[in-house]
Amino acid sequence: MLKGLYPLQKKSMPPCSFEKLPITEEHRPLYSAYHQIDPINLEDYGYVEEEYLIRGKSNVYTWSEDGQTAMVAYPDNDYCTRIIVRKPADPAKFSGHIFVEPMNGTEYVDMAGAGWGLTFEYMMDSGDMWIGFSCSDGGFLGMKAFDYDRYKDLNFDNPVPKELRIDHYLPDGRLTDDSFEKGLMYDALAELGIGLRKAAPGSPTYGYNVRYLLMTGLEYQITYAYVFNRFLRDAEGKSIYDGILQYQMTPGGSLNRDEDFWSNEDPRNMLPVDIPFIKLKTAGDLRGVFPHPFWACTWRSPDMDLPEGQMRWYEVAGVALRFAYRHDVQVAACYDDYIRAGRKPEQISWPRERFDFENLAMKHIMVSCSHNLKEWVEKGIPAPRAQNIECVGEKPNTQFVMDEYGNQKGGIRTPYVDVPVETYIDDGTVIPFSKEKLLEIYGSKENYVRLVEEDVRKLEAERWLIHKSAEELIQQAKDFKGFD
Repeated sequence: MLKGLYPLQKKSMPPCSFEKLPITEEHRPLYSAYHQIDPINLEDYGYVEEEYLIRGKSNVYTWSEDGQTAMVAYPDNDYCTRIIVRKPADPAKFSGHIFVEPMNGTEYVDMAGAGWGLTFEYMMDSGDMWIGFSCSDGGFLGMKAFDYDRYKDLNFDNPVPKELRIDHYLPDGRLTDDSFEKGLMYDALAELGIGLRKAAPGSPTYGYNVRYLLMTGLEYQITYAYVFNRFLRDAEGKSIYDGILQYQMTPGGSLNRDEDFWSNEDPRNMLPVDIPFIKLKTAGDLRGVFPHPFWACTWRSPDMDLPEGQMRWYEVAGVALRFAYRHDVQVAACYDDYIRAGRKPEQISWPRERFDFENLAMKHIMVSCSHNLKEWVEKGIPAPRAQNIECVGEKPNTQFVMDEYGNQKGGIRTPYVDVPVETYIDDGTVIPFSKEKLLEIYGSKENYVRLVEEDVRKLEAERWLIHKSAEELIQQAKDFKGFD
């Protein structure tokens, strides 16, 4: 990467342009809600789905020689990406809240398993708008293979001269495509936010009263928050996004395809942000457990309630990566669409295993975090504070402190660990209790259900569960068959 031409300065961002794509039986979005593994009929919720190409100009940024200042390396590059929009069909039923989610394209087809996948019922029950933002090289390749005519204009073209690009290799030894520059996404996200707020004719928000813009999803939010949020602003100099909900995470700092993330211990992973910022992690993210050896316990961020820093750091006990995403409703694209997007059968890992008694802790906590973030930005009610999961020892020998049932102590609690019927190991192993052990602990199923209900009502009062989640957890306890 050519070192910076000039430092990044605070600037007012222009809006992107929007081009609505027609949806027909023959030409439709890749990653449509209607063509998931478990399809969702949006009409049942009073919602519609739309797809747009968005265009604008974006800089590619790099770090200064000392690694402390973001520099503009390649300015004013044309970009084109796509967004998927799911919104109330009737603008009068729109809540005013938009969740923008950069989608994960690891498997060459966009997926929004964190924001949309965990909370779609809550979003649509609330009248929120969801927008999926495509930003990965795999996602672009998959879309062009799926329907080239529809997606031929997609462009995150790398402006770095070929001779200056750095080779990157996949785990299997294959050389990655160096023609895609992910760093174009940051200005594009900012311009998307401005365009959504402007709500001009032709935009997905035209006729909708946009009040709050939130960012949700995986990994890139931390770089946007810490590097770009204070520079890329609206015409009044305010943050374009009102709040951010970060689900799991790598460290921040990856500005372009050639520069890696900050190290786990880098103090910049804990910088204050002047908008509400919730970081939500599974227990599996805290230590060096494959496939997410992020060592998030090394950059635990302090909670803040200051103008210059509004932060919450959350760790959910009893949840490994295996249960980071739902298995009851799987929102990955359907198998046939993966094939059409150029994937081979052995490269498709969906659908995933289903569970009779699934640990849905992350679904319910992600919903409560989404709700509490909205309350924070709209009403000024800070999200609740939580203790960390109890750990002993230093990296790489960090260990969790376990209770008598083998589950982690501390962290955000749910009935899965407060009134357990299984032991949850952070590598994904689940050890169900025998019927004899359940009777020894609880005496009867009726008593087990009573204890779950007591725990759920306490968590609801403490704002860790919304009421609908509380009712679902009680019903799950009633349906539990381990006592049979």
